[in-house]
Amino acid sequence: MGQQKPAADRITEIEAALVKHGVLAGEPDGVWDDASKEALKRFQESHHIAATGRITSLSLIALGLGPQRQPMVNAALPGTVNSAPAVASGDGDGSPRD
Repeated sequence: MGQQKPAADRITEIEAALVKHGVLAGEPDGVWDDASKEALKRFQESHHIAATGRITSLSLIALGLGPQRQPMVNAALPGTVNSAPAVASGDGDGSPRD
């Protein structure tokens, strides 16, 4: 099975980003038509992405609509957020440098 067509609300979101970037005129309507495709092609060209008019992950990221990462919540400590482990300075074996 190929890639699914985005829902109308996602298309509206993409069109709104294209309007914001000045490559699509008018109001987002949730319909991926020729005007939407041509606007995406212009955006892709200006961002050195293959200008296909197809909604790609690179295009979405460039539009600021890529995946959103949420901080992981530490289940052991309610209300805390995990962060990267601290790294001790030294020679890489975890022991401090003299």
